Amino acid sequence: MGERIPIPVEMTGYARVHVPDDVPDGPAPALIAVHGYGMPPEDMADYAKAVAPGAVIVAPEGPSAWYRRPSTKGGARLGGVGYGWIADPDRDAAEARNCALIGKALDLAAERHAIDPARTFALGFSQGAAVATYFAVENPELVAGVIGLAGGAPQSWRPRLSALADHPVLWVTGTHDASYPPAYIAELLAAFEAGGVDAESVVLDEAHGLMPAAQPVVTDWLRRRLATS
Repeated sequence: MGERIPIPVEMTGYARVHVPDDVPDGPAPALIAVHGYGMPPEDMADYAKAVAPGAVIVAPEGPSAWYRRPSTKGGARLGGVGYGWIADPDRDAAEARNCALIGKALDLAAERHAIDPARTFALGFSQGAAVATYFAVENPELVAGVIGLAGGAPQSWRPRLSALADHPVLWVTGTHDASYPPAYIAELLAAFEAGGVDAESVVLDEAHGLMPAAQPVVTDWLRRRLATS
């Protein structure tokens, strides 16, 4: 088929931004909520609003989109659209693209209401956990900590986790998660530890998904961190 040639083009990214009606004047806490593979960003935004009431919510939309059920009777539109983050053989380029999109989404939110980096956390689910963590690794000055839900991080950039040495991390996983099984999570937590990162691990009796039992865990963790900021 010949050489794969890059073609630089302008792109438009999208995000869902929520500013609570009762947010006080001055820089506010914020939660960057990064959805998982095939997940609508609205679902992640709703989850973020539930775990971080009072915070500005920034839910970026993955730049890869597809119809989830094109064979559904009545046409593809009835199946909805799925979104994803990594769909490029050049992983470094995809990571840079994702970081740029999230950074611009954060800028957009800050135009609507001032955001306090010392009270801004990155939350990611499944594939989004790696995307959110990588954004924090690349931009540690923009976030105060990271929350990973049922997700992981590629081996290739785990040595760079040391950039989060001064950032608290919460990693919530399920004992029945076939996508990110306990052995995988143990290796990831060891990588956090090797990088000097204070990563708190919570293991629930759940399968892969936005674990219902994780919501109060995340809410409490955020409340404690915001109270001491």
